Amino acid sequence: LKVSSDFPEILVNFVNSSSNTDLAMNFWWKTENSSSTNSLLKLMTSGEDIFGLNIINNDVFCYFNDNNFKANNEDNLIPNDGLWHNIVLSYSSYWLKLNLFIDGELKKSFSQDWLNSDLIRKLIINSSEGSYYLDELSIWNWSLNSADVMTIYNIQKEHFGY
Repeated sequence: LKVSSDFPEILVNFVNSSSNTDLAMNFWWKTENSSSTNSLLKLMTSGEDIFGLNIINNDVFCYFNDNNFKANNEDNLIPNDGLWHNIVLSYSSYWLKLNLFIDGELKKSFSQDWLNSDLIRKLIINSSEGSYYLDELSIWNWSLNSADVMTIYNIQKEHFGY
């Protein structure tokens, strides 16, 4: 799927809304070239950003319970190299941790209170600047641990040139 600022956002309204204590989002992502990009994927209730990512150039922002926080400081978590990269955002209610994995490796972990129990009603995908590609998007109603993420990465990576 090519997502570009030339097109309106992609909005998926779920037929059956869900409420989860654990949640994970897995997808493959790449920029069209090394230019600026503003990639957004988020799950929402009727009015709050519950869970997702916003990738703005080399900065990664996480959405969790209607809060938006930066995942990286000066380091680039996701290389802007025009290659495919696997990105996983996973929340565990047992450990109260929000984990960000890039290409099978845990890059950031944040302590977070419980995931909002409001019903998740929709998925939004858009770009307000530049273009990017998205493939193999999956949303899980449980937390993915490091072994799960590495298994998914190893199974899928050959389809993306690795």
